[in-house]
Order: sequence, then C-alpha cells, then structure tokens
Amino acid sequence: MSKNSCELDFWSLYANHVGEPIKQTFCAKYMGIEFGQNYLYDLQGKSILEVGAGPEGLSLRCCNGRRKIIDPLEYPRWVWDRYNYFGIETEQISAEDMQESGWDEVWILNTLQHVDDLVKAISKIKVSAKVLRIFDWLNIPADEGHPNILTKEILDNAFGINGVTTRVNHAYMYNAEAYCGVYNLNDGIADYSLYETKWGNVLHRAMIHYIKEKYGNKRLTGIEIGTLDGTNAEFILETLNIETLYIVDPYIAYPTDTYTQKQLDECKSIMMQRLAKYKGKVNFIFLPSEKAIKFFRSAGITVDFIYIDEDHEYKKVLWGIDNYYPIAKRFVGGHDYLPDIVENNRKLQVLSAVRDYAVKNKQKFYCNDFEYSDWWIDKKE
Repeated sequence: MSKNSCELDFWSLYANHVGEPIKQTFCAKYMGIEFGQNYLYDLQGKSILEVGAGPEGLSLRCCNGRRKIIDPLEYPRWVWDRYNYFGIETEQISAEDMQESGWDEVWILNTLQHVDDLVKAISKIKVSAKVLRIFDWLNIPADEGHPNILTKEILDNAFGINGVTTRVNHAYMYNAEAYCGVYNLNDGIADYSLYETKWGNVLHRAMIHYIKEKYGNKRLTGIEIGTLDGTNAEFILETLNIETLYIVDPYIAYPTDTYTQKQLDECKSIMMQRLAKYKGKVNFIFLPSEKAIKFFRSAGITVDFIYIDEDHEYKKVLWGIDNYYPIAKRFVGGHDYLPDIVENNRKLQVLSAVRDYAVKNKQKFYCNDFEYSDWWIDKKE
C-alpha cells in the first residue's frame, strides 16, 4: 500500500470523525494559535499558507486574512468545496513541488512525517513565508504512511533554527516529544514559544502557588496592582507568609472602564472589610500605578513579587512590566493571560503584550493552559 493510500484510508471515516478537530485545536496552542471568540483565530490581515492540511485544516477556523491550503491527496470533492466556500484557496500539490513565496506565515501541523523528500519539502517551505508556525512529532518509528523519522537535529539543520521541543500527552495522540513554536524564517530567531513554559495544573492564580512552591514559609513582601474587591489579595495573604503587601489601586473609573464609579466605590468598601483582619500586613496606596511607581522608587522600596491585574490594554501591560520589573527581587507576573478580546471598545491584549516583551528581552516566562490564567517571570531563571 502506498503512503498516499494509507493516508486516504485514515481519512475515509472522516465524515463522522471528531478527533481531528480536537487534536488540532490542542496542538495549535504549541504553534502560538489561541482560538478566541466563536473558536476563531483572527489573522488580523496576515496571509497564511497551510501545508499538508488534510480535510480539516486550521485555516477553516481562521478569519480576516488570505488563506491557502496545499495538500497532494485526492480527497472527495466536498473537501475542496468546503475550503473554497469559506474563501480558502486550494492547490492539490506536494510540498516538494509547490512554488510559493510572499506569504506572511506558513503553517505545518503533523505534516513532515508524511513527505517523500524531507529536505526538498523544507527548502520549499522556507522560501514560502516570513514566519513558520510548526507542530510535528519527533522520534516516531516510520511506517507506510509516515516514512520519515523526525529528530530535533534534522529539523534544526533543515530549517536553520534552534527549535523548541516539548513532551505532549493527549488522549487522542502520542505521548511523545514534539517540535513546535513560531520562528522568523529570515534569521532563524524563535518567537515567544522559545520563552513560554507551561507550569502546573492549577486552576486558580498559579503564580501564587508557584511562589509558595519556591519559597515555602519564608516571609515575603509584594505588590498587587489592581485589587478590585480584594479577593486575590486575600488569597495571597492566606497562601503566602506575607510581611507586607502593598495594595495599588486608585478606585477611580476611567472613560472606557468596565466598572462604574459606583461599582468601584462598592468594591473598595468590600476590599477594606475583607482585608481588615490583616491589619499591619497591608499598606494601601490609592494611586494610579504611574504615580505609585514614583513613590516606590523615591522610597527605595523593593519587593519579592509583583502581581499585575489592572488595565489589560497592550501598551499599559507593557508599561507595567517595564516599570515594575526593576523593583521586583524575583517575581513579576499577573492575571488574564488569554487570547486578545475586545471589551467596551477596548482591545485587551495581555497575552500579546507578555509574549512580545519576552521576545524583545529574551525573557523566559511561565503560564498555564486555563482560561484567565496567570503569567509570571522568575528572575532567577
């Protein structure tokens, strides 16, 4: 049986197959693709070439950008018709024979095990786009449908990059190492995936659990920026051995705020009641973070950790990291590390801001997989 016949046999039951979309959505996270509202990924005007997409390409769950599918197999007509219906260009051709260039990004998901000529296929992929997003399995034994055994060394040499590998275990897939991430094909520099590390299986405020794991019962000082009703501040005080926790929040509504001034006044009252039992451990600084940082600097105050949970607009998140990072002895992080969303006509971009900061500064950071999860930097790593 030929390689193509094996692959077509696999897809022959696809009409009733839910596993592939589940697997692909899971793997997409390792390619830096986070599906947002309506399970769509906003391309924001970028053009995408997806190589070896099969009948269920990631392009089907993308919007606002040009998309094209490359695949050599003779799928039923409805597969191609579905792509075309959603405005996705298609070409039935192998990666080795394609003649593509000028794309913003090229996407590879579980493709390179299947190609006939690995070196030639990668050479064509490299000249097709500026950026590579990839997820492919490593060290899987070859078979009729998967003639290539991929290794990090082989892929690094072929692409001219220092690729990231991670062990992936999922009910529908191998428990194996994968080669993944986002890379600039012009200079081989990795994007955020080189710096992002998933940590723990904690649903609630993982950064605080991480600090507890590292420091145990050691007495700590910290700053929380954006406290609202004090729920997280209380959790910090209950979980860690706090000497001093500075609460930074002006409790003043700005024009595009999610909360009205009345709601913020109520939150402040609740917060004061909630934290009253920690008198002597909590210092209240009812100032915007821009003014509070001047106070910390002039007073020569440094703390063990800083937790940022205020304005989630891109520039403000970056400003917070840049300005508070120097006064943190070890940890800087925050909340709501989730795909970019629009709320009250404001674009909330914690995820993009943190990743861009990491790439610019070559800074490793941690996060977890859950919605509204934490992100954090451990300055000792």
